[in-house]
Amino acid sequence: MAIDDLKTTDNYTDLVARLNAKLYALAHGQTAGIIGADTYANLAAITSNANEVGYVGNDTNPLLIGNYIADGAGGWVQSSYDRVAVVETEADAIIPALSDISSLVAITSGKNLFNSLAVSSEYFINGTTGALAAHAGYYTSEFIRVIPSTNYITSPASAYRVGYYGKAQDFIGYADTVTAFTTASNVYYIKISALNATLATRQIELGSTATDYWEFSAITQLENKLSTNIKNTAILARGKNLVDTSVVTSGVVLDVATGATSSNASYFTTEYIKLYSSSSYRISGTPYGHAIYNSNMVYVSGALLNYGITTPSDSNGFVYIRISALNAQLNYMQIEAGTVATDYQKFHEITVSGNAILPDTIGDYKLKESYIIGTPSKNLFNKNDVNLNSFLLSTGGGAYYYANYFVSNYIPVNESTEYYPTVSAVNRISYYDKFGTFISQSNNVTGSITTPAKTTSLRLASSTASINSVQLELGSAATVYANYGAELSSSVLVSSGLKPPKIYTLDDAWKAWLNGDKFPIAFYGDSTTLGTGTTGVVAGALLGDATTPAGTDNTSPNAYSKILEALIIDATGNSTLKVYNAGFSGKTLSWGALSANMESEFAGTSDYSDVKMIGLGFGINDRVLYTTETLFKSGFKADLATAINWCYDHDIQPFLLTTQAVLACGVATTYVGTYPLRTSEAIETVANEIKREIAEKYGLEIVNLNAFTRDYLQYSSVLHSTLIPDKLHFGDVGHEFEAGAIFSEICPWCQTVESSVRIDYSTQVIRDAPADDLITLAGSLTNGFKLYASYTKGDALDLKIMTTWVFVTSKTPLTLTAYKGATGLTYAVVDGVTTVLSTGSTALGTLEIGLHKLEVFTGLSTAVDFQGFTLS
Repeated sequence: MAIDDLKTTDNYTDLVARLNAKLYALAHGQTAGIIGADTYANLAAITSNANEVGYVGNDTNPLLIGNYIADGAGGWVQSSYDRVAVVETEADAIIPALSDISSLVAITSGKNLFNSLAVSSEYFINGTTGALAAHAGYYTSEFIRVIPSTNYITSPASAYRVGYYGKAQDFIGYADTVTAFTTASNVYYIKISALNATLATRQIELGSTATDYWEFSAITQLENKLSTNIKNTAILARGKNLVDTSVVTSGVVLDVATGATSSNASYFTTEYIKLYSSSSYRISGTPYGHAIYNSNMVYVSGALLNYGITTPSDSNGFVYIRISALNAQLNYMQIEAGTVATDYQKFHEITVSGNAILPDTIGDYKLKESYIIGTPSKNLFNKNDVNLNSFLLSTGGGAYYYANYFVSNYIPVNESTEYYPTVSAVNRISYYDKFGTFISQSNNVTGSITTPAKTTSLRLASSTASINSVQLELGSAATVYANYGAELSSSVLVSSGLKPPKIYTLDDAWKAWLNGDKFPIAFYGDSTTLGTGTTGVVAGALLGDATTPAGTDNTSPNAYSKILEALIIDATGNSTLKVYNAGFSGKTLSWGALSANMESEFAGTSDYSDVKMIGLGFGINDRVLYTTETLFKSGFKADLATAINWCYDHDIQPFLLTTQAVLACGVATTYVGTYPLRTSEAIETVANEIKREIAEKYGLEIVNLNAFTRDYLQYSSVLHSTLIPDKLHFGDVGHEFEAGAIFSEICPWCQTVESSVRIDYSTQVIRDAPADDLITLAGSLTNGFKLYASYTKGDALDLKIMTTWVFVTSKTPLTLTAYKGATGLTYAVVDGVTTVLSTGSTALGTLEIGLHKLEVFTGLSTAVDFQGFTLS
């Protein structure tokens, strides 16, 4: 089939059918000049003559299938010469794929065939050999595939030299100072050399009339297919902040009058940042100055210490900016679209790996440009994206029919990088460059592979029987098999405004403790977490403290974390579980969110390095860092996001705690002029409100400790002189209350009681109840109860017949009463106090706000007799 035939074919389906038929005939039939055989043994039985070509089409070993040439001694050797491949190459100039075009890494170069990122700088095409020769002031493109006998045009102005090359990229000739040109019938590739000044806007396109400039795109034909599943394609966008601090130039500063830079060790300057023309942008941080350049990177204007920018117009629709600032501003510099500065966000490129899946939506969220999908799975091989009954050709990188094997789709990889494929014994891996051009292959791989230079994708062939265990992964060794699939990165989802998936919940912790696991959780906060004011408090381990280095287990015996640990051990019977105290006196979230501090406390060799969940406190001391509520909110919110992101980046689940309530109705007279926000109101309405917002926005669990402790301050019988003597730190009794409040949020067996309630065997969360068949359903109300336990057991041992916890939130104490029948020696234990029950009702005193444990026992009796409790 000739190229001209392909070019004039209108019906794509018909074209594919005709082309496949021709390829099949060449591969399996006796075409002039080709000796075909089904097996290698049958081909080897034929004596070869000079210049003869052979083909094996159906050997039981797929590695023997392919093209052969005469070896000069009557035998055959496999060869890269391939008449089938010649036809495929011609077809590929017109049709990028013979099947689903969405499966290719790069289908076409789009309107503009010139890729400005793929040039050799300071080189020029030699007119005699077609090779490149050093020449200052010019660039030369890589090979650009073209169609023979076809019109092309290049802009702007004239290209200085166009080199013409054949199918094998052999040099044919050149033309100088051309704009429009027609390729000869034997030209399949070109190169272009031109002045450096034209690099940013160079375009080569089909036709004889130049059109508007388009950036080079290797996936233009995929754009109409961007729906629910993009295969093997990288998508790139940017987050809110366009300043990438990882690629700034240190030690230089801009001359805003010229756009040039000069040496100055105190400053850094960003790279060229691409912006839309005629658009508003806002700089935050403290810039020294900026310079704006047009789409050709030619200086346009500049200004010192300017925050609001409107970019100039540009015919290409974009301009560039560079910003200089003092080195201390590096981690605060931001430029974003719009006129209003928003919270600082680290630069992030929004990428979908070649193996990630980009749906139209994630959950209820419609994807926007600034959303990050995350990272690809460990296993880069997608078993649901293969061509069955196929094997890879020994040359050219194509595939052909072969039963019981499969060929993967194109899998994006990095060049010169080690990967480990887990495949069947008979296998083949082919490597391709960014244009989909075959580079080389590996056969019968049994260990790791290193991709050749310029490799951007590979395809692998293996037996269908092994498809469920095939894995391709980075590295030099095989690891445990993992299913293919992209993973959402929790921390970047937080930055992008999506709810991250939960790693753990507090209920997961509870179930793990019931299972006997350690499952450590930590509470990270200030002195109210540490236990300042409690008996036996141990100073928090600060960075740089050689005697108590950061990450040392804090064992303050009366801090709420230690009391909570004891409560959970009592409830679960698991003495190996851990609740860590990560409290630091006088510290703020601004300090606590610093990566170095979190690393020292929760990573490396720290006693807390195995922590699975961290409760983020802080907020009381943060109020003294700011002078207005607006600044407090902005700073605290940014610090909280930083701490949350650190947790997710270390596979730790964060949860939040509002602050302990304090007595600070107004600013103390000594601090009026210094700390205007030093009130309890500022803590509750700013720091705690931010925590509630963040918890709702990102689906984090939150313990509203402030509400619990506020009510305890107001309604408990404990005087403030005992409870919170310095108006800031709870003493022992206050920490005991806090532990109970947190326990009530974690323990699923704890009932919250606000007013009158009945507790009996129909209550859903009691423990240690008698067997269901031993419970009596009352024929009429018995002391108000509809069921009860009343039976004789087979021994006189003391048996527990009920355990429950109640957390009272009533603002007035509730009266506790127990009920039983006329038999047995039943007794109740309430918060450790034992009372033998009388027939009918027994008053057990009052329960005020806080946690209470209720237990019931039979006593040394064969009689089991208990009806329930009432609180009123």
